[in-house]
Amino acid sequence: LYLSEKLASLGYLAAGIAHEIGNPLGAVSGYVELLRKGKLDEKKRADVLERVMVEVERMRRIIQELVTFSRPHSLRLERVDVNQTLRKMIAQFPPPRGKRVEIRLQCTDFPLFTDVDAHKLQSVFVNILQNGIDAIEDDGGIQISTSRRIRESSAMIGGSEVIAIQFSDTGSGIPESALPKIFDPFFTTKEPGKGMGLGLSLCHRIIESFHGEIDVKSAPGKGTDVTVFLSPARKNETPDEGKKAV
Repeated sequence: LYLSEKLASLGYLAAGIAHEIGNPLGAVSGYVELLRKGKLDEKKRADVLERVMVEVERMRRIIQELVTFSRPHSLRLERVDVNQTLRKMIAQFPPPRGKRVEIRLQCTDFPLFTDVDAHKLQSVFVNILQNGIDAIEDDGGIQISTSRRIRESSAMIGGSEVIAIQFSDTGSGIPESALPKIFDPFFTTKEPGKGMGLGLSLCHRIIESFHGEIDVKSAPGKGTDVTVFLSPARKNETPDEGKKAV
């Protein structure tokens, strides 16, 4: 059964790669055929070459995201204040193009320390925030809030007390039938060419490597809540003592 599941996952992944690479590859093939005929004037030729470069860059990004998703990476664990990481991320985040989105941050009055890879945690936050922006048509808002809470249903290491980072957007929402698939590689509700469906899969893997969890609640027309749960740092040990980098 385990081998059967692995083969099924591999087949799904291969089909996703074939689909994502096949579209831009077909476009490049058509553009090259136009160039081979030699009947284009200089202006149209330059336009076709620009389109070829766009599609080649798209394939490069797909391959890079796939490598990032599939290749095991070492973790550089350190004690990180989640609130400070969020403030830094928002300060560096570029303003959305073509839409007005208000990003609000509500942090606890005290630091929330956890033992994680700071760079990878920030990449998770960036990805979730960007997904929220993409889900908003023209105008809307995203509320980011942090808290300490008790999560009885949690299977996380270290007990039921957790750090919660919640991203709530006013976007279009996700259909109930799609929610079980959102962490699958290459699954996306975005329009073709606007998303490869690897972002949330990668976020899920990164948070799992921190022994954390991600919870998603959504409904069409009512926005989406994405909550990241992390274990609080233990006061009596350093990151190196509590968890070794892998």
